[in-house]
Amino acid sequence: MGKVALIGNGHIAKATYIKYFRERNKDYEICAVVNPNVESAKKFIKENSIKKSYKNIDQMLMNEHPDLVIVCSPNRYHYEHVMKCLSKNIHVFCEKPPAMNSKQAKEMYNLAKDNKLFLAYNFPHRYSEETKILRKNIKKLGDVYFIEANAIRKHGIPTWGKFTEKSIQGGGPLIDIGIHILDAALYILNYPKIKSVYANQYTSLSHEKIKAFINNTENNEYTIEDSLFGTIEFENGAILRINTSYLLNVESDEFNIRMVGKQYGANLYPLKIFTNIDMDLIEYEEKNEVTEPLNRFGCLEEFCRKIKKNQFSTQEANEGYMIQYLIESLYLSAETGEKVILKY
Repeated sequence: MGKVALIGNGHIAKATYIKYFRERNKDYEICAVVNPNVESAKKFIKENSIKKSYKNIDQMLMNEHPDLVIVCSPNRYHYEHVMKCLSKNIHVFCEKPPAMNSKQAKEMYNLAKDNKLFLAYNFPHRYSEETKILRKNIKKLGDVYFIEANAIRKHGIPTWGKFTEKSIQGGGPLIDIGIHILDAALYILNYPKIKSVYANQYTSLSHEKIKAFINNTENNEYTIEDSLFGTIEFENGAILRINTSYLLNVESDEFNIRMVGKQYGANLYPLKIFTNIDMDLIEYEEKNEVTEPLNRFGCLEEFCRKIKKNQFSTQEANEGYMIQYLIESLYLSAETGEKVILKY
């Protein structure tokens, strides 16, 4: 049986990783948890019947020699934790975002590639049934020239952790929830090359509401955007409009992708593929019906499958770098008020 270690023991560790390795993958045993908060780690291992906890990653790596490591520490520490594991020739599965900037994500990709190790990130919407079907049928849409990706919460600021502190998280809704919908859209399109981005960000609604929010949660500062809207221009001439928010005066939340091609259009959630014939929208007749809910373990299952079959791949690590570069560029444009040209 292989050994897996968790770095971080927050909500995602129990909801996703404890559940997955206890219920869906018996090839690995969770051997240890790392958290500088000793009391929190001790409580976690007791509640989940894990043998050891460590205050720092170096001690854990030296004593446990895990086969793979799950990094679910705060965003600011992803780079440090991933690089230490890769340097010890250990496969790594990391929570999103990959890092705090594209330079870090590029170094993580390069080290994984050089050491022939698996490095992947948790983007579960890649593995929804809707995404799989639309990706498989994307050519039937014809040339896709307009995409709208929405990750909108009308009032959904996270009330746990340090989600409102940019120095720890790297940003607000764009890097937290917007990154998921962007990755899904780019994955469906096979990650086309991006030419430029232009974005605007706002904290228009946060002044009074955030004062009350901070007073009633463990957060003590609010240094992120509450909404960001951007336009991404691809080298093939297509554009993608990204809209993302924690706080916005809209009727309802939305998490969805719409694509417009020269032959057909598509909606991801719920999945519909349609065309305009005689001014009527006709649903594409050969569309498969979706019966499965979102598989939040999909990325992890694929990661473990590739390790088991020794199917070395750098795709996930490289796309992690590309999405990080895109997020960084959108924030740069929003901060400077200027279009940003991407140079890979």
